[in-house]
Amino acid sequence: MHPDTSSSVPLYRFDLPAGFSDIVHAVTTRTGGAGRAPFDSLNLSMHVGDDPQIVLHNRAITAAALWIDPAGLVVARQPHGDLVAVVRREDRGRGAFATETEFQDADALITGERGLTLICFSADCPPVLVLDPARNAIGVAHSGWRGTVAGVVGNTVRCMESEYGSSPADLVACIGPGIGVCCFEVGPVVSRAIDERMPLMRQCVELRDERTFLDLPGAIRLQLLDAGLAECNIETSCLCTSCRNDEFFSYRADGGTTGRFAAVVGMR
Repeated sequence: MHPDTSSSVPLYRFDLPAGFSDIVHAVTTRTGGAGRAPFDSLNLSMHVGDDPQIVLHNRAITAAALWIDPAGLVVARQPHGDLVAVVRREDRGRGAFATETEFQDADALITGERGLTLICFSADCPPVLVLDPARNAIGVAHSGWRGTVAGVVGNTVRCMESEYGSSPADLVACIGPGIGVCCFEVGPVVSRAIDERMPLMRQCVELRDERTFLDLPGAIRLQLLDAGLAECNIETSCLCTSCRNDEFFSYRADGGTTGRFAAVVGMR
């Protein structure tokens, strides 16, 4: 992942292989917008207490930087679960301007439609893009610890298989910025959830001086491999939002009240 220095707002891009020229994608930062503290400045979520008009302004300038129509955004509420919503042509604009029209229960969105832009909000939970150049299908998942334990990324891959005929061997996945193992200390609730629901993640738990830390991006990577993706087709940003909370919103580093950056993906 690399910064896009040509953009009118600060953005990062993944290093996609050749053949993805019709994919528009980006990861935003916390800078370049109109928001005031504690949402300064490019908050893109309407669920954190920020002024909705400022959020809409921030979405508009982000869309302009990507040369996309803000009315084509599609938003999910992201309740930290494993539900994947299939986005169809008639869903264009759901949640773009009002929370009432969002996909209410989903943490992941997939589509095979062009002209739509899927968006995922984050402030420590890594966003994950899943791209299928063979079937012209895309997906995005919000994969915090709860969603990862629930298997949201694996569900996204399986839904793309069933809906679009995607083969995991063809898929390319991009794991965006999220809290790293350097900063993500967890307690017994998380450890117990891993043991009970996703024992695959045990190898991503580190013990340091009787404290427990979770490598969440590493756990997501394992889930993608377990779903059948090739290791060479998975890119991880390696940017910790807690360490870099001058550049990204971080729920933990910012004390719980903060904005959300976003990962966006669409097909022109």
